[in-house]
Amino acid sequence: MKNRLLRILCVLLAVPVVFAGSVSAASGARSDTTGNFTVPQGGTYTFKITSSGRPSLVAGSKSFRYVSTARSGNDSFIKFSAVGKAGDGCGFYLNGGRKPVAVATILSRQESGEWTAYIDKDHNLHVKRKDGTNDKMIVKDVEEAPCVAGDWVYFLPDLNEIDKVKLDGSQRTKVCGTGAIQVYDANLKAYNGLNGSTAVTAEYKDGYILYKCCQLKQAGDKLENPPSCYKLDLQTGRLTAVQE
Repeated sequence: MKNRLLRILCVLLAVPVVFAGSVSAASGARSDTTGNFTVPQGGTYTFKITSSGRPSLVAGSKSFRYVSTARSGNDSFIKFSAVGKAGDGCGFYLNGGRKPVAVATILSRQESGEWTAYIDKDHNLHVKRKDGTNDKMIVKDVEEAPCVAGDWVYFLPDLNEIDKVKLDGSQRTKVCGTGAIQVYDANLKAYNGLNGSTAVTAEYKDGYILYKCCQLKQAGDKLENPPSCYKLDLQTGRLTAVQE
């Protein structure tokens, strides 16, 4: 009990924490989230834990409440809800480890909505606060569709996949391929995958990102092309077609 209270106090008082790393040595379980990250107050966060067995992930304080676990193959998607106050911190402990695999801080709703992302003329991914300050380049040579979701930025590095990266440019990870996306060309009366003449935009919703994809009108085309909409589930990393 004393050790548990000490871990909680270290988090809440912002004492430097030594992280366990992404892998639990005892079980070989791997977390997709490590180090420090943030969650909006009242929001949720889902860890992806890869393990041959069913892993245990425990929040070190009452500022985060366990919600659910979904299992797919060797991946467990463990969701927590940020029920504490803005500024509260919480360590997460994998398979009974003594060191946290990650530490979350709860942001106020105002703070969590402060960041936006864009791609410059040289195709570099930037983030900045919505007032224009703290502009910084975090990834070079990307394609399109940047979108901030919590403390992650989702983007297309090319037309074949969707990646995500932390706001500070760390932990770049492939989320999924784009093979599921089919865009309708009304003039050819055919569906095609993403190509150099496809415009893609992304908008964060509650727990997912909505992608709108539209084939650009070419010289000689008479018909406008309708958008094709796809939902990226941030818990499972799966793309599904939806109605606009």
